[in-house]
Amino acid sequence: MVLIPDLNGRSDGLAFNLLQKVNVDIPIVLVSRVEDMVLNEEILKLKEWVLADYTELGWDWSMDYGHHFGQNTDKFPEVFRSEDWKRFDQFVKDNPPKLTFCRELLERDVTDKLVPIVYPCMLTAVPVQTREEFNKRLLDVFYTWGLSNEARKWLQAKIWKKSSSYGYAVCDNLYYLKAFLELERTPSKWFSANIPHYARLPMEELIMVNGMAKISISIAGAGRNCFRHAESPINSVMLMWNDELAWHQKDWFDGYNCIKCEEGEEIQAIVRALHNPDELYMMYRNGVATIDKFRVDNYVKYLENTINNA
Repeated sequence: MVLIPDLNGRSDGLAFNLLQKVNVDIPIVLVSRVEDMVLNEEILKLKEWVLADYTELGWDWSMDYGHHFGQNTDKFPEVFRSEDWKRFDQFVKDNPPKLTFCRELLERDVTDKLVPIVYPCMLTAVPVQTREEFNKRLLDVFYTWGLSNEARKWLQAKIWKKSSSYGYAVCDNLYYLKAFLELERTPSKWFSANIPHYARLPMEELIMVNGMAKISISIAGAGRNCFRHAESPINSVMLMWNDELAWHQKDWFDGYNCIKCEEGEEIQAIVRALHNPDELYMMYRNGVATIDKFRVDNYVKYLENTINNA
């Protein structure tokens, strides 16, 4: 059973659908960001329960310290704005959960009772290409983004600026892509485009283009851990930030199944990786294998086992 603290039923839809599949004998309370939350009083009757905290702490979260219900919610007034969040926080303090899953969890805060949770991979598996097929991909880089994090627009600007230094060509409109690939003579081709929430395209179409590129960029959105981290590696090498987030089972390793870089060093990391095609291909194969752990059925089993063994 999945319960939502907000009386009006507002929650993270993808997380709710995932947790509904988790077959355990203990109620799971799903928390996500709802600024004017009105507390569901039924929550206060719980005795033994599990907390699944998918709250986004904001694009500008400093990561100096993590958020933990019942301990420091008062330090995040811009995230938890309603008075009823204080009531929920007090409930957690008085009646701690058996186990807490946390999406925005710092690695240094992980314990046996506080573990990371991520978004599952909802996409159909894509056959792995041979080394020759991978090396013949028409794009070196794929980056598509919505404006949930100011750093995303900064990276878009930097991709254009650095194209003068590194000599790659950039396409920033999906409708230009066909002609770009046919007519652009620059050997290294990058696709980088803002696709806002009001003009989203079918995911199948974006994943097809994602699979035309050797490297797919996935940086933070409103949360450090976002949907793209479960999409980029499905058929490309994911580039992600090297941060202090716990992630899931520490499954993403720089140079093994992804590329990690410091924020602001994305272009340099990509150029270095492109100069090592053999290593890049192995990262691609390992990344595709890793994302399989996060497919819904596999991830549900992991969550069930973790709860049952807590």
